[in-house]
Amino acid sequence: MRPITTLLLVLGEAALARGGEGRLLLRPAKTRHLIVVAGAGKCGTNALAYHVSALVGFRPSRRDKQAQVKLNGFPGEVNYPNCSFGGGVKPAYEQLLQRSKSRPGAGLDKSANYLGMPGCAAKLRRAYPAARVVASICSVASRLWSRMNHVNRDRKSDDASDRSKSVDWPAHVVDVARAQLAKLDERGWSLDSCRTGPATHVCKVLVTSRWHRQVSSFRDAFGAGFAVFLMEELLTLEGFEIRSRLATFLGAPAPKREGTAKHKVVHSNAAHKNYKKEKGHPRFAELAALLEPVYANDTRRLAALLPDAPVDLWRRSVRPGKAS
Repeated sequence: MRPITTLLLVLGEAALARGGEGRLLLRPAKTRHLIVVAGAGKCGTNALAYHVSALVGFRPSRRDKQAQVKLNGFPGEVNYPNCSFGGGVKPAYEQLLQRSKSRPGAGLDKSANYLGMPGCAAKLRRAYPAARVVASICSVASRLWSRMNHVNRDRKSDDASDRSKSVDWPAHVVDVARAQLAKLDERGWSLDSCRTGPATHVCKVLVTSRWHRQVSSFRDAFGAGFAVFLMEELLTLEGFEIRSRLATFLGAPAPKREGTAKHKVVHSNAAHKNYKKEKGHPRFAELAALLEPVYANDTRRLAALLPDAPVDLWRRSVRPGKAS
């Protein structure tokens, strides 16, 4: 759910709850155990949220299911605007969370954006100091490839002003990425540099894929209350192992081995007829070769930050059971 849609939803629900005296009759905050899947978008957040939701017994509303079924996404994605969780907006925010019948007071928020939002970790910590936050990350090449699939999945014609929006987008993806890297080097590596011009969605992926900085900010805020998965693990490990590690992290009951297969879909567009697979595609190999040296220093720092994790994100080497 896009931030502006979420904001309109909050205002709409508040209007429906307005009483005869002109007051907003919002339900009081009842969330004692907040679990947040904080991102990153296009790195398997749907699959990770699916395992968390099934493990703790969260149930999305019928409206959420209907809104997400066409996208093959995760029902009930919040993406709260600007990570403004505290103060007077907390009751409105908590109305949007998934709830668990088996764990009273628990709420689940899944976002594709929180991990990459500057200052979000500190804001979430101030509002919910006891929250448990889990994230999934992946190679920037895989993430950008998935994003391009998402943007162009229903495209019938090219956008003459933006080569990142074309029917045959793989033919342009390397040149588009190179142009955005040059823009960031010139203007500075921040989201402010991505506000104008073509291929802003590509620019945002490049800026928000410096994992060391983002993982560090959430670790500094939540310490042992923050955990990281790699998308490659969500693709390869057994569902039972993923949920067992989540159960230990969340303090939830151990899962049953039955019915814990891997989530069928990690990329929400993988079943789309126009989906371009990265495996074996020559353009993906070119894209990875372009981006690997740009992010090499960040990858080394991330490996040092997560010494037990398989952080060889470029060669996809996964050692089962070794993740932070």
